[in-house]
Amino acid sequence: MSKIIMIEPLPDGSKYGFPKKLPQSAVIHYGSNDYGIREDFNVVKWFEKQGYPLKQYEKYKWWIINDYDPDIHGGGVEDFGNYKPDTYTIRYH
Repeated sequence: MSKIIMIEPLPDGSKYGFPKKLPQSAVIHYGSNDYGIREDFNVVKWFEKQGYPLKQYEKYKWWIINDYDPDIHGGGVEDFGNYKPDTYTIRYH
C-alpha cells in the first residue's frame, strides 16, 4: 500500500490552500511502515511554487496517510462513510 505525505507550512498555511499532498517523487520509503521526505527535495522552494509567501515561513508540519479508497479496493456500499485513513504522528520540522 502506498503512502501519501500531507504537508503544511506554518504559520497560516491554510490561507494558501494547505495542507497539500507532497509529490510522490519527494517521498522516501525506509522500510516497513517508515516513510519520510527525501533530503534532496527542497520543501521550502516547493512551498514558494505552491504560492506560500516565504517571508512568513517559520517551519512546517507533515503526516502520513494511506493511499486507499474502499471503492477501488473492494469496499462497497456497506462501507460508505466508514473508511478512516490511518493517520500517523504529525511531525514538525
